[in-house]
Amino acid sequence: MKKRLIKVIFLVSILLFILLGYYFLNYYYAFSIPCFVHHITGFYCPTCGITRMLFALLKLDFIKAFNYNQLMFILL
Repeated sequence: MKKRLIKVIFLVSILLFILLGYYFLNYYYAFSIPCFVHHITGFYCPTCGITRMLFALLKLDFIKAFNYNQLMFILL
């Protein structure tokens, strides 16, 4: 049980580190991953806006986060 908890904490910390790194790359260098579904078809997929939603959550701006992607905000 203790080993599993340590693994979960380790994985969550790695994911948080990656998210914060991506946030700073996006903020300072305008680096972002494009949505290929929107690029090819012109339609928004259900996951469009998740990155902007997560960045708004990092800033504790819950209204903007909800407006970017309502479904994932509720599920999160």
